[in-house]
Amino acid sequence: MGRDAKVLQQGYNKLRNKLEQSQLETLKTLEDLKRTEAELDTCTSQLDESQKQASVAIVERSTMEQNAQHREASMKAEVEQTLDSEVQTRRRTEGDGAETVRGGQKRNYDTRTPGHQDTRTRGQHFRSGELVWVYSPQRKKGRCPKLDSQWVAEYWRGWG
Repeated sequence: MGRDAKVLQQGYNKLRNKLEQSQLETLKTLEDLKRTEAELDTCTSQLDESQKQASVAIVERSTMEQNAQHREASMKAEVEQTLDSEVQTRRRTEGDGAETVRGGQKRNYDTRTPGHQDTRTRGQHFRSGELVWVYSPQRKKGRCPKLDSQWVAEYWRGWG
Protein backbone atom coordinates (compact mmCIF):
# COMPACT_ATOMS: atom_id res chain seq x y z
CA MET A 1 0.00 0.00 0.00
CA GLY A 2 2.84 2.30 0.20
CA ARG A 3 2.83 2.79 -3.49
CA ASP A 4 -0.91 3.32 -3.69
CA ALA A 5 -0.75 5.77 -0.84
CA LYS A 6 1.99 7.66 -2.62
CA VAL A 7 -0.09 7.82 -5.82
CA LEU A 8 -3.12 8.91 -3.82
CA GLN A 9 -1.02 11.54 -2.03
CA GLN A 10 0.25 12.87 -5.38
CA GLY A 11 -3.30 12.96 -6.80
CA TYR A 12 -4.46 14.69 -3.65
CA ASN A 13 -1.69 17.27 -3.97
CA LYS A 14 -2.50 17.90 -7.63
CA LEU A 15 -6.17 18.38 -6.83
CA ARG A 16 -5.26 20.66 -3.93
CA ASN A 17 -3.02 22.75 -6.24
CA LYS A 18 -5.81 22.96 -8.82
CA LEU A 19 -8.26 23.96 -6.08
CA GLU A 20 -5.89 26.70 -4.87
CA GLN A 21 -5.42 27.92 -8.45
CA SER A 22 -9.15 28.05 -9.08
CA GLN A 23 -9.61 29.87 -5.74
CA LEU A 24 -6.95 32.41 -6.80
CA GLU A 25 -8.61 32.81 -10.18
CA THR A 26 -11.96 33.26 -8.45
CA LEU A 27 -10.45 35.94 -6.20
CA LYS A 28 -8.97 37.71 -9.23
CA THR A 29 -12.31 37.48 -11.01
CA LEU A 30 -14.06 38.90 -7.94
CA GLU A 31 -11.57 41.77 -7.78
CA ASP A 32 -12.10 42.43 -11.51
CA LEU A 33 -15.86 42.33 -10.96
CA LYS A 34 -15.62 44.82 -8.07
CA ARG A 35 -13.41 47.10 -10.17
CA THR A 36 -15.86 46.85 -13.08
CA GLU A 37 -18.79 47.63 -10.75
CA ALA A 38 -16.91 50.67 -9.43
CA GLU A 39 -16.24 51.84 -12.99
CA LEU A 40 -19.91 51.25 -13.84
CA ASP A 41 -20.98 53.35 -10.84
CA THR A 42 -18.58 56.10 -11.94
CA CYS A 43 -19.90 55.99 -15.50
CA THR A 44 -23.48 56.01 -14.25
CA SER A 45 -22.84 59.07 -12.10
CA GLN A 46 -21.07 60.80 -15.02
CA LEU A 47 -24.00 59.95 -17.29
CA ASP A 48 -26.47 61.37 -14.75
CA GLU A 49 -24.41 64.54 -14.47
CA SER A 50 -24.22 64.84 -18.27
CA GLN A 51 -27.97 64.39 -18.56
CA LYS A 52 -28.53 67.12 -15.96
CA GLN A 53 -26.20 69.44 -17.85
CA ALA A 54 -27.96 68.64 -21.14
CA SER A 55 -31.39 69.38 -19.65
CA VAL A 56 -30.08 72.66 -18.21
CA ALA A 57 -28.61 73.54 -21.61
CA ILE A 58 -31.92 72.75 -23.33
CA VAL A 59 -33.82 74.97 -20.88
CA GLU A 60 -31.28 77.78 -21.39
CA ARG A 61 -31.53 77.40 -25.16
CA SER A 62 -35.32 77.56 -25.16
CA THR A 63 -35.18 80.60 -22.87
CA MET A 64 -32.70 82.29 -25.19
CA GLU A 65 -34.89 81.49 -28.22
CA GLN A 66 -37.94 82.93 -26.49
CA ASN A 67 -35.99 86.04 -25.53
CA ALA A 68 -34.79 86.38 -29.12
CA GLN A 69 -38.35 86.04 -30.41
CA HIS A 70 -39.57 88.67 -27.93
CA ARG A 71 -36.74 90.99 -28.93
CA GLU A 72 -37.48 90.44 -32.61
CA ALA A 73 -41.19 91.13 -32.09
CA SER A 74 -40.48 94.27 -30.09
CA MET A 75 -37.97 95.45 -32.70
CA LYS A 76 -40.51 94.83 -35.48
CA ALA A 77 -43.13 96.78 -33.56
CA GLU A 78 -40.64 99.58 -32.94
CA VAL A 79 -39.66 99.67 -36.62
CA GLU A 80 -43.31 99.73 -37.69
CA GLN A 81 -44.05 102.51 -35.23
CA THR A 82 -41.01 104.45 -36.44
CA LEU A 83 -42.02 103.96 -40.06
CA ASP A 84 -45.60 105.01 -39.33
CA SER A 85 -44.44 108.13 -37.54
CA GLU A 86 -41.97 108.86 -40.35
CA VAL A 87 -44.71 108.49 -42.95
CA GLN A 88 -47.01 110.75 -40.96
CA THR A 89 -44.24 113.30 -40.56
CA ARG A 90 -43.50 113.26 -44.28
CA ARG A 91 -47.16 113.56 -45.15
CA ARG A 92 -47.44 116.58 -42.87
CA THR A 93 -44.32 118.22 -44.26
CA GLU A 94 -44.66 117.25 -47.94
CA GLY A 95 -48.40 117.14 -48.38
CA ASP A 96 -49.79 113.95 -49.86
CA GLY A 97 -46.47 112.79 -51.24
CA ALA A 98 -47.31 114.05 -54.72
CA GLU A 99 -44.09 115.98 -55.02
CA THR A 100 -41.39 114.56 -57.21
CA VAL A 101 -37.92 115.67 -58.04
CA ARG A 102 -37.06 115.79 -61.71
CA GLY A 103 -34.07 117.61 -63.09
CA GLY A 104 -33.31 119.12 -59.71
CA GLN A 105 -36.68 120.89 -59.46
CA LYS A 106 -39.42 120.05 -57.04
CA ARG A 107 -42.89 119.98 -58.56
CA ASN A 108 -46.13 119.63 -56.74
CA TYR A 109 -48.51 117.85 -59.08
CA ASP A 110 -51.52 118.25 -56.76
CA THR A 111 -51.92 121.88 -57.70
CA ARG A 112 -51.13 121.62 -61.40
CA THR A 113 -52.55 118.34 -62.67
CA PRO A 114 -56.28 118.54 -61.85
CA GLY A 115 -56.76 121.54 -64.10
CA HIS A 116 -54.44 120.13 -66.75
CA GLN A 117 -56.00 116.67 -66.82
CA ASP A 118 -59.59 117.87 -66.83
CA THR A 119 -59.29 120.35 -69.71
CA ARG A 120 -61.10 118.11 -72.23
CA THR A 121 -63.65 116.55 -69.94
CA ARG A 122 -67.35 117.17 -70.38
CA GLY A 123 -69.67 116.76 -67.47
CA GLN A 124 -72.24 114.05 -68.18
CA HIS A 125 -75.09 113.84 -65.75
CA PHE A 126 -77.48 110.92 -66.01
CA ARG A 127 -80.88 110.57 -64.48
CA SER A 128 -82.21 107.46 -62.79
CA GLY A 129 -83.73 105.00 -65.26
CA GLU A 130 -81.83 106.40 -68.25
CA LEU A 131 -80.27 104.01 -70.79
CA VAL A 132 -76.47 104.35 -71.06
CA TRP A 133 -73.52 102.70 -72.84
CA VAL A 134 -71.13 100.81 -70.51
CA TYR A 135 -67.43 100.22 -71.19
CA SER A 136 -66.79 96.49 -70.73
CA PRO A 137 -63.61 95.23 -72.45
CA GLN A 138 -64.03 91.47 -72.73
CA ARG A 139 -61.98 89.39 -75.13
CA LYS A 140 -63.89 86.78 -77.10
CA LYS A 141 -61.97 83.69 -78.11
CA GLY A 142 -61.21 83.51 -81.81
CA ARG A 143 -62.01 87.19 -82.49
CA CYS A 144 -59.70 90.13 -82.84
CA PRO A 145 -60.17 92.48 -79.86
CA LYS A 146 -59.06 95.45 -81.93
CA LEU A 147 -62.11 95.16 -84.14
CA ASP A 148 -64.61 94.24 -81.41
CA SER A 149 -66.57 96.96 -79.71
CA GLN A 150 -65.84 97.23 -76.03
CA TRP A 151 -69.02 99.11 -75.20
CA VAL A 152 -72.22 97.37 -74.14
CA ALA A 153 -75.28 99.12 -75.50
CA GLU A 154 -78.29 100.30 -73.57
CA TYR A 155 -77.42 99.44 -70.03
CA TRP A 156 -80.23 100.24 -67.66
CA ARG A 157 -79.04 102.64 -65.00
CA GLY A 158 -81.64 102.22 -62.31
CA TRP A 159 -79.89 103.70 -59.28
CA GLY A 160 -79.17 107.07 -57.80
